[in-house]
Parts: sequence; C-alpha cells; structure tokens
Amino acid sequence: MLRCFGVFVVSVFCSAHVFCQDAGINEAGITLDGVSYSELSSSGSSINNVTIIKNEGQRLGLTSAYVRTFKKKGVANICSGYVFYRIYSQGTTAPPFSQITCSLFSNLTNSAHDFQNQEWLNNTINIDLINGLPAGEYLMDLYYGANVFAGAIGCNDGPTTYIQNIQARITITPALNAQFTGFVTNSNNEYVYLQWQIRDSSDVQYFTVEKSKNGVQWQTLDTVPRNGNSYVYIDSIPVIGLNYYRIQAAGSGRTVYSISRRAYVGVIDNLITVYPNPVNKNLRFEMSALSKGRYQAAVYSLNGVKIAGLVIDHDGKDNYVTISLPSIVSRGMYWLVLMTKNEFYKQNFLIQ
Repeated sequence: MLRCFGVFVVSVFCSAHVFCQDAGINEAGITLDGVSYSELSSSGSSINNVTIIKNEGQRLGLTSAYVRTFKKKGVANICSGYVFYRIYSQGTTAPPFSQITCSLFSNLTNSAHDFQNQEWLNNTINIDLINGLPAGEYLMDLYYGANVFAGAIGCNDGPTTYIQNIQARITITPALNAQFTGFVTNSNNEYVYLQWQIRDSSDVQYFTVEKSKNGVQWQTLDTVPRNGNSYVYIDSIPVIGLNYYRIQAAGSGRTVYSISRRAYVGVIDNLITVYPNPVNKNLRFEMSALSKGRYQAAVYSLNGVKIAGLVIDHDGKDNYVTISLPSIVSRGMYWLVLMTKNEFYKQNFLIQ
C-alpha cells in the first residue's frame, strides 16, 4: 500500500516532489501566451516569482498544461494529472482554485527499472486568465498534482495531492490611448530586424524595445522617440538561438505593449533530418550527431504558433523520433525546433 495517501496534503516547495517512495511527479508545466514554463525540474523556464505586465483589455492566455509522473510497476497506478490555479488581488482573501485535468498522453521512454514514466496533457485549454480584471496588482497561485491509486491497476477519484506551490505576480496597468497595428521580426541569422506600426496618437511619447532570452525575463534594448506611425529597429547582437522581442509604447505615465515575437538566429544545419518530407500525419526525424541529454522539441508554424511539442531524453545515438501532429493541421511549411539550455537547432519541413 502507498503509505502517504488517505489525507489531503499541501506541501509547499517540497524538495523530493514525490507522494511516497512508489509514485511522484518528475516535472509539470503550463503554456502562457505561447511561452512554456516548466516546474519541478532543471529544464525550461520557471514562472515562480516572475512578474507579468499587461495592460487593461489585454489577454493572458493559458493554452496547455502537462504533468509528468513516475510509478512503481505492480505497486502504484497514477490515474490523472492536475493543474490548479487562482488569481486574486494582493491583500485580499484568496479564492478557491480552478482545476485543469490532464489525461494520459504517452508513456515516456526514460523509465528506470521497475518504474514507468508517463505524461499527462491537456492542450485544448483556451482561458484568458485576466479577462475583465481592472488595473492593479494581482497574485497567481499554481499547484500541480496527480491522482494515485494504491494498487497495480484501477483508478479512483481521490485523494488528489498537491505537491508544489508556484506564485507569480501580475501587474495590469491602465492602457495608453494607442494601438499597435502591426509588429513583425525577421532574421538573416546575423541580425534581427524589427518593424512595427501604431495608429496615430498624440498620447505616445516614446517606444521601448524589450528583449528576452526565454520570454519571461525582459530587458530594455533601446528607446525610440515617437516620430510617425511606422518604425524599424535592428538588433545587431542577438543571442544564438531563440530571441523574444516586444515593444512598449509610453506616455503620460501609462503604457501599452505589443504582442511578443520570436526570432531565430544561428541555424545549425545537417543535424536534424526529417524523413519522410513532406510529412503526412506524424513528424519523424533523426537527431544526427547530437550530444546526449534532454531536448525540448517543438513544432511551429511560420508565424510562430506552436502546434506540437515533446521532451526527448536523447541517448546520444542517431535515433529516429516521432511527434504526433494535430489531427487537423493546415498544409504548408513548418519549423521543427530542438533546444537545450545551451544548444539550439531548427529544421523546416512541409506538411501536405
């Protein structure tokens, strides 16, 4: 029997991330505004202690959630994964949590002897977390958990055990009387070119170009004075790999942000082979001569929308990997991106 069930447990920042010796969670995460946040492991970007800045009327979209678990075969059975969230004004009583249930997506290949790793996924979410909220300071609490059955087979409805408390801050600012009508980025693998347009507004005094390596922590790249409605800016020192950009328009103590855009720099060729290409239902590719380690794989459309993803524990051999694509996906060109903390690779392919 599993010794740690039968009671409702809340463990804040526990170090082991296990329910007991036979079952637990290796990793969990969510996607906000197209940016993936990974908790409980060393991979990905954590949203804990991050401040998200939005203007009134902007959207903060929660689009997917996942939980990766382990269980001892013949002893424990994990039945589902969960993400719980709540948003409330600082200084007020926290409301009840809203729940997102994740269903079994796949068995993972990096299982230890007598243990089985599994991924629980919900990528059909479309929630605006700040819909209707006025300007102010807010807290966002996140918990991850799983439903465990004390036995080799079968499932029950509880208890659900929370294992980790993550807290981010959300600042909603009064919106400036201005509207971005376009913002695009292009790269020649040396420079990144930013272009944006804004409707004529006397409230705008200047623009701030902001840049990020992970879409979470932003830094000021430059300030551009207002001079018309169309602007071009060149980042001559982008980082190798993935770069994020956004534009802030400011005036009279108020601001408004553009959407964020990605740009890729420093493509390394001949290390990812997509076969067959064009692709039909599943994307199949070979990781040729890539070093051993954990890779974040993602499929993007040409306009930067993520349509599929997978975490790969690569053994260093030239193995083929398969990513299931959505059942309904448009024909056209797409990007396959592989990333670690220190490496970045991408390859285009055609869906027919």
